[in-house]
Amino acid sequence: IRPRKALSLTLGLMAGLSFGVGLAFFQEYMDNTIKSPDDVSRYLHLPMIAAIPKREALRGKASYGQYSILQADSALDLISFNAPNSVLSEAYRSMRTSLLLSSADHPPKTVMVTSAVPSEGKTTTAINLAISLTQTGARVVLLDAAMRKPRINSVFALGATPGLSAVLTGSVGLKEVLYDVSVPNLFVIPCGVIPPNPAEMVMSKRFQQMLTSLREYFDYVVIDSPPVSNVTDARILGRLTDATLVVVKALSTPREVAAHAVGSLVNSHAHVSGVVLNDVDMRIKGYDSYYAGYSGQYYAAKS
Repeated sequence: IRPRKALSLTLGLMAGLSFGVGLAFFQEYMDNTIKSPDDVSRYLHLPMIAAIPKREALRGKASYGQYSILQADSALDLISFNAPNSVLSEAYRSMRTSLLLSSADHPPKTVMVTSAVPSEGKTTTAINLAISLTQTGARVVLLDAAMRKPRINSVFALGATPGLSAVLTGSVGLKEVLYDVSVPNLFVIPCGVIPPNPAEMVMSKRFQQMLTSLREYFDYVVIDSPPVSNVTDARILGRLTDATLVVVKALSTPREVAAHAVGSLVNSHAHVSGVVLNDVDMRIKGYDSYYAGYSGQYYAAKS
């Protein structure tokens, strides 16, 4: 009469299912990162300006059309220029449109791009936002105000040239640090020599005067700033610009850290327009339909 195989199998199956479901709920409970647009709305109380897909997750997805296959040698920093027909470029154009429509009566002319912590993709986002704005025919200047760890000069291969720090110390004039790069209608102001007191420099009247001059001569000013959690620069810059975008890396940035960064900006009276959810894994169920719309919009515009 023993073993009772049917009963043992049934009990084993039920125990296995219960353990698996419990483990899944436990993992979900322990994962406190921002993962989806719903998390952005629920925990940060801000609109999601755009979701930028992870590059690796797009390869081989024929359902997104021919332009979704990215060139292997396309630098992610300049993807909107090097591969304008890619899904990533379309995502950045969607970000541009959402940003401009966030204040339809008075579209922002000066935009700061920041993040809660380092390595969330804010510099890449700032560069591609600037490039996508030039594709509307606008004259755009990209300003590297991340003076503690600048990167824009290396992206555009500007070398050790004078930049923002030289202007703010009065060493050179503004026109001398406006560099015409390979992207049409785009000008770049690199950081230049890293100063010992970046926060004091962006608080100076000279910086405000420079920003006023840039607003007069360019259609848009895009500023790459340091992360919020590290230093005070972003909070200072947020008060001087028309709009602030907060870049959050999906499945990486803790909710509490992102919420604290947003709260710091709001308390500093920065004009926070919304969140850019970066590095979204397209293989996660639910995002396919989100990005399928990009393909339809792109081909409709081409036809």
